[in-house]
Amino acid sequence: MTFAPSRLALFQMNDGAYQRLLLEDCLREARRHDFTVRAFSADNDLDTQLEQIKRCLSEPTATRPTAILVVPVRDAALLPTAYAAAQLGIGWVLLGRWTVYMARLREEFPRLPVFSVAADQQEIGRIQGRQFRALLPSGGDLLYIRGPLGISSAKRRFAGLQEALQGSSITIATLSCDWTEEGGQRAMTEWLQTVRKGALTKFVVGAQNDAMAMGARNALVGPPEAQWSPLMGRIPIVGCDGTPDYGQRLVLAGKLTATVIMPPTTGRAVQEIASMVGGSAEPEAEILLPPSSFPELTAAGRLPDRTRTAAD
Repeated sequence: MTFAPSRLALFQMNDGAYQRLLLEDCLREARRHDFTVRAFSADNDLDTQLEQIKRCLSEPTATRPTAILVVPVRDAALLPTAYAAAQLGIGWVLLGRWTVYMARLREEFPRLPVFSVAADQQEIGRIQGRQFRALLPSGGDLLYIRGPLGISSAKRRFAGLQEALQGSSITIATLSCDWTEEGGQRAMTEWLQTVRKGALTKFVVGAQNDAMAMGARNALVGPPEAQWSPLMGRIPIVGCDGTPDYGQRLVLAGKLTATVIMPPTTGRAVQEIASMVGGSAEPEAEILLPPSSFPELTAAGRLPDRTRTAAD
């Protein structure tokens, strides 16, 4: 084994709560192995992320990263950059995502750490589906806010949701936006303008992360004079990410009804890289970590009575 990384570069999608958790997890594990870490945030902009990575690749051999960990803004768009890194002997680790080019990259560069670590995205969707079944036991309407189209995590979560809701009387309407609170509020505001007041009776809102869920809540509760405000205050809202300082806190404060806790992935990624440095075999191509519901579902599949709605 000739690969011996000691310099890690973490390229993050944005500065959101889950991304901050990833950075903390990465730094903690890197210290255990005497690895150095540089972190970059793309602010949800693909061009920015590409430029950040390319600048690192152009550095002298003695200073450039020896392994790259990246949460892609767009999955497939990083293919040329991934190959450029591997050709320089730099490891490539996807966080929270999976794309088909990874299999080819592993075949061509078997001595490099090329793999992904993610929460089980499809299971996240299944958990949300069980949450929605608990909230709408007799059926109803679900407005589901997805992440950007074409993102593997967003597609897998939606597939898990559809699987969990199969056979139920829950009707799904979907919106798509970026992963931000502003995006969730904008998407919800635009959708509300198309819906007739009183058309929805049994209604739940779900989002693929807590920031979008909070953006939706902001649009729902709105100013008192808004036509939807008196009704929407009672609508349950479910998110995802579940970090202690954001998603879980919002549930406990009654601003979200439930969330899904996604385990951080960076510490596990660093562990696998360190294992390769120690002479172990290359890790599995795709490492999946188990998510969990917050609050936990009861044995009967219902959410506990302490769950809250937007206005509580």
